[in-house]
Amino acid sequence: GITTVVDWSDVPAGDEFADAALQAHRDAGLRTRYVHAVGAAGPGGAAIREVLRRLMGTAGPFTTIVLGRDLALGTEGMADEWAIARDLGLPIQLHAGLQTRSGTISEAAGQGLLGADVTLVHVWGLNEPTLDAVAASGASVSLAPSSEMAGGLGPPPIQQLVDRHLRPGLGVDDERVAPGDIFATTHWTVVLDAARPGTAA
Repeated sequence: GITTVVDWSDVPAGDEFADAALQAHRDAGLRTRYVHAVGAAGPGGAAIREVLRRLMGTAGPFTTIVLGRDLALGTEGMADEWAIARDLGLPIQLHAGLQTRSGTISEAAGQGLLGADVTLVHVWGLNEPTLDAVAASGASVSLAPSSEMAGGLGPPPIQQLVDRHLRPGLGVDDERVAPGDIFATTHWTVVLDAARPGTAA
């Protein structure tokens, strides 16, 4: 079933909404990850250290604070921010979505920024060298097949990932357009992979 709820937060970290969100995480009693999204949720750069420390101090025992970054921001400032997150022992998520571009991910990989502590979310449209770089880095990948198809991203690169021994995690993402049932998500993953051109029925 669903093992972790990931909350990509775009609210300012110093705002009362962040505190309310983390309180909701505690009240739910679930294992959760609260992703502080650089840019949308507040300052990046050196200032992010204090923001992350504050969130870590506010989070409950079952909530992990995560540094998040949207691929649309490019790689400027990424190395410094990720160094801070790693110094604090925090995982990192890179949100691709509609902005997935092989060049930016390849650039991050070339700078040695990808690693086992990084999860790429909604990867699609990546070329073969970029997929190779992701696999070599040890980074993980998260897919939300139903939501991604409904959003017009096209079929996720399931087989390309599996061929590189990358076993993507599965998520629901947006219950407005996708089923909230993880078993339905698993079913969609199998169906989409079986529908690939050249795949035997």
